[in-house]
Amino acid sequence: MKTAWTEELCSSKPEQFEQLNAETWIQRKDIQRAPKKEDVPDPGFKCMSRMISTDVYEALQEEYESPVYKAIAEQQEGMDEANAEILLQQMQIQETQASQDDVLAEILLNIMEV
Repeated sequence: MKTAWTEELCSSKPEQFEQLNAETWIQRKDIQRAPKKEDVPDPGFKCMSRMISTDVYEALQEEYESPVYKAIAEQQEGMDEANAEILLQQMQIQETQASQDDVLAEILLNIMEV
C-alpha cells in the first residue's frame, strides 16, 4: 500500500520514516525548513509525506542498501557540490562584470567631458 504524496508541516524536524503501527509507516521526502513568516517566529519544517505498508517499507530499505542506489546517491551528491561551485563562480563573474561596467562608464564620462 502507498498513498499519494501530500505536503506536511511539522514543528520539529521529522524523520524520513516513522512507524505508526505494525503495518503502517509514514515516508517523508524533501524535508526542509518552512519559509519564515512575520507572525510566526519559527515556522518549523515542511515536507512531502505518504503512508506506506510494512512490505513497501522493507522493499525501500532493501533498495537503499543496494550498491547501485548508494552509487547513484554519491554521484548525485557530487553533482550537487559541482552545481553549487558553478553557481558561486557565476556570481563572481557577475560581480566582476558589474565592476567592469562601472569602470567603463567612468571612462566614457571622462571622454565625453574632454
